[in-house]
Amino acid sequence: WLVKQGVPFRVAHEVAGECVKVAEADGKELDELTDEQFAKISAHLTPEVRTVLNVPGALASRSGRGGTAPGAVAVQLAEVKADVAAQ
Repeated sequence: WLVKQGVPFRVAHEVAGECVKVAEADGKELDELTDEQFAKISAHLTPEVRTVLNVPGALASRSGRGGTAPGAVAVQLAEVKADVAAQ
């Protein structure tokens, strides 16, 4: 999510690691961190980050070819079905 927001990968990786560190120290899951905790970790972590901190949101965020978003999976299934039908 951070990289899609324009954050360099190296910085995004460090921010993600810090989120995990804070969550583990507090005995929480990532989605249980408060907006204030996210903001303290990085100004890049706006409340919008919550859109990918659950399974449906994480899956939906991968919408490119071969991704896990429902639409991308539907395209892949259609391609496989067409390949099988052609054999």
